[in-house]
Amino acid sequence: MTEFILFAVVGALAVIAAVAMLLTSNAVHAALYLVATMLCIAFLFLLLNAPFLAMIQITVYAGAIMVLFLFVIMLLGSEQGESQTSSEPQRRFRWFVPLALVLAMALLFGVGLAVTTASQDQSTFQTPPSGNVQLRLVNAALGVGSISLLSGDVTLVGDIAYGEGSDYFEVVPGDYEFSIVPADGEPLTGTVNLAADSTGTLVVYAQDAGLRVGYAAESLDTVDEPRSGRVVVFNAYPGSAAVSVVDYGSEFVEDDTEAIIEGLALGAASAPFAVEEGETDWSFADAADASARIIPLNGFEVERNVSSLVVVAQEVYQDGSDAGVVRPATMQFSSPARPSFGGPQAIGYALFTDYLLPFQLLALLLLAAMVGVIVLTHRQMAPIANRIGVRRRVSRPLVNVIAAQVGHDVTDDAAERIPADEAEVVGS
Repeated sequence: MTEFILFAVVGALAVIAAVAMLLTSNAVHAALYLVATMLCIAFLFLLLNAPFLAMIQITVYAGAIMVLFLFVIMLLGSEQGESQTSSEPQRRFRWFVPLALVLAMALLFGVGLAVTTASQDQSTFQTPPSGNVQLRLVNAALGVGSISLLSGDVTLVGDIAYGEGSDYFEVVPGDYEFSIVPADGEPLTGTVNLAADSTGTLVVYAQDAGLRVGYAAESLDTVDEPRSGRVVVFNAYPGSAAVSVVDYGSEFVEDDTEAIIEGLALGAASAPFAVEEGETDWSFADAADASARIIPLNGFEVERNVSSLVVVAQEVYQDGSDAGVVRPATMQFSSPARPSFGGPQAIGYALFTDYLLPFQLLALLLLAAMVGVIVLTHRQMAPIANRIGVRRRVSRPLVNVIAAQVGHDVTDDAAERIPADEAEVVGS
């Protein structure tokens, strides 16, 4: 209810400032009212949990563009509006006022209708229904061939080879009944509880008793820590009761060993944790003895804003014998994290993919608005009086000057003399 009250108050202030911008005759006051409208819009973005959009709204629109508008207004000297004593009408666009009033009444009617309908139906203010679950399947079961994931008689994912994973797909939240059908061996059935709006991976691995399945909870949200990625580790290695992830550090430095994850049991997954981007120097070790290294995690590089799933399992190494040698192995699966709502990355994706054309049209609209400001605030200069045909007025006529030089009058006595203090107008 508090958010609704804030929205109503700030929205009303934005409408009042916009109407005042249209009604004022002072160009500077109109620009300031527009700044107030932009600030109200920025506050509405904050209510939507979009601080980046609010910052851009203030910096670009209320800051840079309005400074440019004010510069043009001051440059043209139109800050006082049109003169009251001018012979021209005070307002050249008289239809602005009735149009603004009609739009304001339509907006108030729409808001009132929405509020009235919402008060009659309280379900409008309830929490919207939760989204589906993002799920994928990883095959870490050695010796069973490819696997398929079924829900009832519907095949969700099929033919996932060993060491590979499927893409994310959506399923409904709740208790999810599944069947894992391998190419070789008996199928496995089970139930897993999937929370709404969650992301996770079903990891199928093999034990002496047959197939087993574990669930690794993940997150595809934007990593909050700067220059970091997100990592989840799953233990599918049956050769040890529990494993640890250890950073042994440099061999030239003593006591720099660091335990990243301790005591991860078979079929269990770690919680998602943030790691600074860059190449790691981790290794899987036996939880009972940290010095008993199982396998180094070579070539694993944490990427910025990327969620990675690391699975420690087994593989068959062909050493020349028919059966080969079973040895530890690691699998790595990476997925880009979703950009946060209102963040710069999400806005960039939206602007330059889905809204590229409207973004360009907005640029043209701003250019047209700049030209419109110049046209609306431009004052026509008063026409300069036409002086063509008016003879220059002099203090002494030319005949008087000549007469003073020669000593006598050079004109006839009957000739009409031009008065010394008057100008002769051609064609008058």
